[in-house]
Amino acid sequence: MNGIKSGFGSLGTTTQIRSLCKLIVEDPGSRSSFLSEKFASFLDNCAEAFSLRKLHARIFAHGLGNHIFLGSKLLNCYAKFGLLSESKWVFNRIINGNLSLWNSILVGYFRSGHFEEVIRRYINLKQWNIGLDSAAITFSLKSCIELGNLEFGQGIHGDALKSGLNANGFVGSSLIGLYCKCGRIKMRLKCSKK
Repeated sequence: MNGIKSGFGSLGTTTQIRSLCKLIVEDPGSRSSFLSEKFASFLDNCAEAFSLRKLHARIFAHGLGNHIFLGSKLLNCYAKFGLLSESKWVFNRIINGNLSLWNSILVGYFRSGHFEEVIRRYINLKQWNIGLDSAAITFSLKSCIELGNLEFGQGIHGDALKSGLNANGFVGSSLIGLYCKCGRIKMRLKCSKK
């Protein structure tokens, strides 16, 4: 038997799975890096929403509900399956001012086509006053491109200028895309010269 197909993708043999389950159950430190790495691996290979929910329950049962790395993976998985309410629930439980967590939810919503939600979360991010980075600005600009929202995109352009991120290649490319899509060729030319 080469492997078992499950909701978590292709796993090892039955003996390997039993051994892994025994290690997880008997692990004295429920917050060990071994445990979080195994859960992260399962999340990476999760193939269906039902398995994702079961895995999320196991993560909580082992006291890893506030683990930022696993939380980011959970956010992306829920967004991948279009389960926005679950994604929001996870996000709201582990939010702590971590910019990478904010970026995870922005990227997850963008990849799943929920562009308005990206914009809402970008507004929330600014309200928390955590700061911005090129990923937050880029995916928010890309959402404005998808929505054809020039006005909000110009506001993000202002944020990029204030934070000095307008010279970043990804941000600059997104700005050019925004102004091209919205028929603002002169602004596109200004952005490409910087």
